[in-house]
Amino acid sequence: YRVYGKTVTAKLYEDDTQERFFHLFYNASRQAAERQQLEQLLSRLETFLDKHVGTAVTLGRTYQEFFSLRYSKDNILLSYSEKKDAIKARLELCGDFSIITSERMSATQALVQYKGRDIPEKLFGADKSFLGSRSARVQSDEALSAKLFIEFIAVLSATETHFSLLASFRAGSLFSKMDSIVG
Repeated sequence: YRVYGKTVTAKLYEDDTQERFFHLFYNASRQAAERQQLEQLLSRLETFLDKHVGTAVTLGRTYQEFFSLRYSKDNILLSYSEKKDAIKARLELCGDFSIITSERMSATQALVQYKGRDIPEKLFGADKSFLGSRSARVQSDEALSAKLFIEFIAVLSATETHFSLLASFRAGSLFSKMDSIVG
C-alpha cells in the first residue's frame, strides 16, 4: 500500500475503560494529492474573495477557517488575509490517516484488515442505485433497516463470489475454462 505506519495505545475518550490501538499512517502520494486539492481550494476561495471585496456578502465556515475577514457595519467585505497558521496546520495533516481498533494488532495487520473491508463497503455504496436504494420505498424504519441489511448481504455475497472465482482460476486455466464453456 506504500504507506508508513506505527501503532500507539491510548484511550479514545476520557472515561474510556478499554485500551484502544491507534494505527497512524503516512502516504506520500496521498500527501501530494491532498496538498494539491487544498491549494486549489484556497485559490478558488481567494478568487471569490477578490471578486466580492466591496460587496455585501456572507461567507461560510470554510472561508472563516482559512481567512481573516474584515466587514463594515453594513456587512460589506472590506478586506481579507490568509490565516497562515490554519493553512500550515491543514497542510501538515495532508497524507496522514489513522485506523482505531479495540484489538491488539500491528499497523500492517490493521491496514490489511481495513482494506479488505473497504472493498465491499465501496461496492455497497456504488451498488445502492443498482439495488434500488435511491428511494427507500418502505413504510417504517424497521423495514428500511431490513432492506439495507439485505442489500449489504447481497453485495457481500457478490464480492465473495467474485473473489472466489478469481482465486479458483489462474489466468491460464480461466481461459481454458472459458474455451470449454464457449467451444
